Amino acid sequence: MNVDAIVFWVVWNPEKAILEVANFAEAVTLHRSGRLAEAEARYRQILDRDAGHADALHHLGLISLERGDAGRALDLIGRA
Repeated sequence: MNVDAIVFWVVWNPEKAILEVANFAEAVTLHRSGRLAEAEARYRQILDRDAGHADALHHLGLISLERGDAGRALDLIGRA
């Protein structure tokens, strides 16, 4: 979720903003612990709600790179 989206939700729905930040933090924790399939699923859930979530796109790119798919990684990170 980009900063403008977070600001919007903090003003209009602070609970949603907190949930979105927590969901991303959980995805990063899964990613860092090597649970790539679970992290990928969480990043994709985030993107289902916000297709332009730069951090989720970037981290999906990192997962692609870790799996050896440099082309996909470049695409995702470029979209971020």
